[in-house]
Amino acid sequence: MPSRDSGAPGPPPPPPMPNHDSGYASGVPNMPQPTGDRSDLLSGIKQAGGIGALKKVDRSQVRDRSAAAVPGAAAADTGPAGSGLPPTTGGGGGGLADALAEALNKRKQKVSASDDEDDEDDW
Repeated sequence: MPSRDSGAPGPPPPPPMPNHDSGYASGVPNMPQPTGDRSDLLSGIKQAGGIGALKKVDRSQVRDRSAAAVPGAAAADTGPAGSGLPPTTGGGGGGLADALAEALNKRKQKVSASDDEDDEDDW
């Protein structure tokens, strides 16, 4: 048997083989059954008579909830172009975000101005 005078340890042992008697075919457990609000909601709808039993709501009464709700922020407190960002103060803080916002606004103005021009060039 050769001696280990090199000082380097040998390779680590291989990982253990999966236990095929555990009931898992791939060695990974199955996902647990869904519990909680979503499955309870679906079962409640089914028990009430299905989708036909749901309350009909007039489209004019539906509020748009696509914007993120920020506590303490009013709807008018949006930043440039209704981006949902905090309003800019115009003080030119010199930060990276201010520089980016200014560059994007300049680009937007140039692009919208060039869109208004008539193009005689047809490709």
